[in-house]
Amino acid sequence: MPFDPSIRVMKADAELTWNEVPRPEGDETPPGEDVQFFESADGKFTAGLWRRPVREGAMTRPYHEVSIIIDGIAEVMDPDGTVHRAGPGDVLVTPRGSSGVWRCVTDVKKFWAICETDEEAPGAWVVEGDSELDWQEVPRPEGDTAPPGEETVIWRSDDGNFVCGFWRRGPEEGDTRPPYHEVSYVLEGQVLVTEPSGTVHDVGPGDTLITPNGSEAVWKSLSPVCKFWVIYKSD
Repeated sequence: MPFDPSIRVMKADAELTWNEVPRPEGDETPPGEDVQFFESADGKFTAGLWRRPVREGAMTRPYHEVSIIIDGIAEVMDPDGTVHRAGPGDVLVTPRGSSGVWRCVTDVKKFWAICETDEEAPGAWVVEGDSELDWQEVPRPEGDTAPPGEETVIWRSDDGNFVCGFWRRGPEEGDTRPPYHEVSYVLEGQVLVTEPSGTVHDVGPGDTLITPNGSEAVWKSLSPVCKFWVIYKSD
């Protein structure tokens, strides 16, 4: 898909066009489907949703992928037999070079983001959404008197260009001008994102918010917000 520099929201209840994901030769299990929401101008960063019914098959990652499970239970079994199990709200990290067996224990739906890279960091792992995370206070702009936000970084590529984590903050209002591409899956809360043109995006739980590098808007959260975010810093 061509690069779109505009702010966009993919609503949780939107009618989406799902595309069948190609299967390896000889794979007779029910195919997966995905829908892509965003692609960076250099084509190295993409994000969207994926779903597949119960199945099992070999997995080899030719790219970095991070995902948060929306529905269902998924497992990745490493070549040594270690099993990484992820359910709703859990983050599954499968860097380039990861391999093993992927299982959809139940029907699975996930939000995913991919970074095409030559870097390898093999070894899948899971961060449970309800685990005790290392939350850090986010610096506030000068004059911002609202209670500070907090974030925790789940994973970062070695070059620092591909990063994911959780962010949370109470009701607040302020300008946003990301110096990178950010795609976020909102877990809790309601936000109004207003562009300089006056266009207002109403964002809530289950929605995906896309704020490309160079976009600008006023962020106004009407309630405490928690989101899973992925950013990509293009060269």
